[in-house]
Amino acid sequence: MDELLTVGIKEHYKNYFEKSSLNKIISDMIMEIEGYSLWSLKESYKDEIKEKSRDIYIDDKLEDIIRFIEAKFNNGAHKRYVKYITKIVNLADRYMYDFFNKVDSEEDILIFSLMMLHPYRKYLDIKNIEVGNIDNENLSLDDVYYDMISDIFLRLNSYYEGDFGKLGMFWEDGNWLSRIFCLKIFKLGSLQYEIIELDMDKYRDSLDESFKNCEKIAKNFCLSVHIMKGVDFSKNAVDRSFEIAKRFFDLNFPNVYFKYFYCFSWMLFSGNSDFLPEKSRILDFASRFEIISERKFNQYALISIFGFRPDFDKFDESVDYFVCDIEARSSLQKKALENITSLGVAEGIMSY
Repeated sequence: MDELLTVGIKEHYKNYFEKSSLNKIISDMIMEIEGYSLWSLKESYKDEIKEKSRDIYIDDKLEDIIRFIEAKFNNGAHKRYVKYITKIVNLADRYMYDFFNKVDSEEDILIFSLMMLHPYRKYLDIKNIEVGNIDNENLSLDDVYYDMISDIFLRLNSYYEGDFGKLGMFWEDGNWLSRIFCLKIFKLGSLQYEIIELDMDKYRDSLDESFKNCEKIAKNFCLSVHIMKGVDFSKNAVDRSFEIAKRFFDLNFPNVYFKYFYCFSWMLFSGNSDFLPEKSRILDFASRFEIISERKFNQYALISIFGFRPDFDKFDESVDYFVCDIEARSSLQKKALENITSLGVAEGIMSY
């Protein structure tokens, strides 16, 4: 694995929090949040995404977020947050489920994420992250940075607009975002990419019997593809994202041989063709991948489709599906509930 990009990242974060005053930490957070809000409202972004989804926009919550930050840092509370941040950085090479289970509140997870914005941005500058030229368009580091942190505000909005009505994040969000701050996950265009090493020998026994061709991906570096809610999922946007990703990883990870794009998602499951139209963007996306494993597992699919974890009130072992009482708010959610036995998950690969 090419470690050049992440050499010194722990020290960089530690130095920032050790040397920064309370006022600087607060002003840096607010500066980055205001910069993101302005970027997300650019005309080009309005036309592409805003009419479809407001999931990554914070213009209507900007003042609330700033007041939230200032209130959280009253009475010397910043010392506690800096202590937590140091622990997060020390755990940067692990999935941090245990840590985020033990934090004081879901509000803290949001504060941690906002505190990381400025040092994360500065680290990208220091490492001189390159993006390259795509279709005669030279993407700026600003665009890449704001695109990457849009996931924070997606999760902030999802938490707020659920049944909570307040600012915060789930501990799962903290785990996910920590991988972004540690340069494990990159959002490039419409899709997110995570560098992983697939060693199928380690979990071959846990896979469904339909799994095949495991030797193809055993012990290979791959780019795991993730789909964020609210993005442009058209064929052209997805094509462009894969082009940007190839250029980005070739420039910034020159010593890593990526053999495949890999995806584990409900979108790849063959049962989706039972209820989605032939020209569905989801089916088009799935057709890009060679399916190597799949199984019926509608609980996972419903969590992904609805964007939160519903209360599953019954498990019918005879048909291997979960029944739940949730309200559909989109045509896709309605179709999913009407075709609940057709839902599942699948793993697929596509040559890099």
